[in-house]
Amino acid sequence: MAGVAVKAGFDNDPDCRYAFEANSDGVEFICKDIREIRFADLEPYYAAAEVTALVGCAPCQPFSAHNRRKAKSDADCSLVNEFARLVREGKPDLVSMENVAGLAKHSAFDDLIETLRTLGYKINHGVASCEHYGVPQRRRQLVLLASRRGSVSLPRWPAPTPTVGDCIRGLPAIADGAA
Repeated sequence: MAGVAVKAGFDNDPDCRYAFEANSDGVEFICKDIREIRFADLEPYYAAAEVTALVGCAPCQPFSAHNRRKAKSDADCSLVNEFARLVREGKPDLVSMENVAGLAKHSAFDDLIETLRTLGYKINHGVASCEHYGVPQRRRQLVLLASRRGSVSLPRWPAPTPTVGDCIRGLPAIADGAA
C-alpha cells in the first residue's frame, strides 16, 4: 500500500509459504536460511530498482519479555548478526527491521546500529505502539529505519486508529464446521 514493489521474501520455515504468497500477489517466496544467503543471491531482485531496500525481522522469542530464560546465548542474536552481514555485503539504500521492544536491550541490536553508522546510514529507531499505525491491538514493537539517502523518521498513522470491529465488520460469516 506504500508503493514499495516487494520482489521476494525469504524464510527458512516452509509453513510460512502459504501466508506469504496469499498476502503477496506475484512475489516470490524462497525457503532458505539467512545463514545460507549472500547478498549476491539478492542482487537479481534489485536489478531494475531505483532504490534498494532490505527489510528483516529475526524471530522474536529470544528477545521477548514472555521468554523467561535468564541467560541469552550468542546463538539467540545470530540472526540479527546475519542481517547486519547482509547489510555490510550489499549496502542497500534503505534498511528496516521490526521486532519486539526487548531486542533494543541486546548487544546484537547495538552491533547492528554500529554497523549502520559505520556504513554511513542515517538511523531512526524506537518503540512504536501498533495502534498508532492502524493495527487494532495494543502492542509495542521496536522499529528501525536506516537510509543512505538522507534522514528518516517513523511516521504516525492519522487518527483515529481503527478498532477490531472496524477491521472485521462486513466480513462474511463462517459456517459452523467450516474452519
